[in-house]
Amino acid sequence: MWLKGEESSDAETGTKNNAVIVYRNNHGEIVGLVCTATYAHGNEKGPIVWIREVAVKLEYQRQGVARNLIMQALSYGKKHGAASAFLAADECNKCAINLYESIGFMGKKEDVQNDMFKNRKCL
Repeated sequence: MWLKGEESSDAETGTKNNAVIVYRNNHGEIVGLVCTATYAHGNEKGPIVWIREVAVKLEYQRQGVARNLIMQALSYGKKHGAASAFLAADECNKCAINLYESIGFMGKKEDVQNDMFKNRKCL
């Protein structure tokens, strides 16, 4: 459903502009990716870019790959009208949370998931 770009039956919260952005090494191999989309198109504050998944091969972590991918996803969302951004992180994933906070996301902690938002002036 994600890669096919299918939307939920609820037009308010259905995703649009689904994309997978990849990062390649010097040999052309994919070493990281981010799945992203926009949703809440009926929101009076504007659509939200959702950074759904970020994955980087272990040997390429802590080299700026994830930051690059997230910045590309934010740019992609802005290009498609997003006014803010959302992602979620497991509360035990301190490295990821530190990265997200350094980009401007602020946490709204729930049980074991840390919902993080980035407002319009930061996109």
